[in-house]
Amino acid sequence: MEIHYTVTQDEIFKGENNLSTDVFSASSSSFCGETMLQVGKSYLLAGYHNEYHTLTINYCTFMRLLLNDNYFGGPPEWTLVDNNLLTKLRNKNFLPCSPKKQGKKFLKKLFDNFSTTFR
Repeated sequence: MEIHYTVTQDEIFKGENNLSTDVFSASSSSFCGETMLQVGKSYLLAGYHNEYHTLTINYCTFMRLLLNDNYFGGPPEWTLVDNNLLTKLRNKNFLPCSPKKQGKKFLKKLFDNFSTTFR
C-alpha cells in the first residue's frame, strides 16, 4: 500500500517545471516510506520518477540537514532551511544525484496545504 500526497508546489529547484501535484510514498517507514508529513506545514522534498512515472519520495531521497541533536531526519520543514542552502538550491549549486537508475530526480518546496490519502 502507498500513501498518496496531493501537494501544492511553491518552488521547484531541480527537474521539470511542471511536476505533478501527486506524490507517493510507501505506507510504512520500514519500507523507507515517508509517513509523517503533516497538513499545514511546508517541506523541502527530494524524490524521483519511479518505473511507473509517478513522483515518489522515500526516506533515502531526503536531504539530510545538520540541525541539532533533536532532529532525526526525514524531510526538513521549510522553516529549517537556512539562507545558505536556499541560495545553493536557487543557483543550482548542488552535486548530481547518485547514479542509481531511479528516473529523473526532483527537488521542490511544498507549500502549506496538501492532503493525504491511502492508495
